[in-house]
Amino acid sequence: MMGLSGKYAVTLYEILESVANIKNQALEVDILTLRKWLKIADSKLENYADLRRLVLEPAIKQINDNPEGAGFSVDMEPIKRSHAVERIRFTLKKTAFRTELEGTIKRAKAKPAGAAGQTLKLSTATYEKAKKAAPGLDIYYLETEWRTWVGKQKTPTANPDGSFISFCAKKQKSASPSVR
Repeated sequence: MMGLSGKYAVTLYEILESVANIKNQALEVDILTLRKWLKIADSKLENYADLRRLVLEPAIKQINDNPEGAGFSVDMEPIKRSHAVERIRFTLKKTAFRTELEGTIKRAKAKPAGAAGQTLKLSTATYEKAKKAAPGLDIYYLETEWRTWVGKQKTPTANPDGSFISFCAKKQKSASPSVR
């Protein structure tokens, strides 16, 4: 886990990671709840200054020392009522790499498998026919190759099942004798 060494750093990272993908990347939590999440005994670190100095600041420093590993950096802001700290607001800022990676993943999920927005579904019978058309070859690997090939085509495939079987047969013919 990105080289975090303290138990509080690991726990705080996991808590903050849970809010990293929401629209408002901030977590505001009262001190008692935070102490429970971090599993700090009631008789330990009762003073906020000690909690901040011995737990929160070292944990945040570890996270911020490797923002690429965490995927974000974090700022902490105490929220006071009168003179006492009542709550803490953690504000996250995703790294450019994480933002770019998440964008790539979203675009890949949104992109259809076939050309021109075509969704390709193969019937169970097609897999059986493909096994007969390409005996000895891994049809699931061939399916991956076929989907990549179809995705590069400019026009949609009118008959995905027939296209896949034909693709498998051509691969069988071009396979070396040692593969057969």
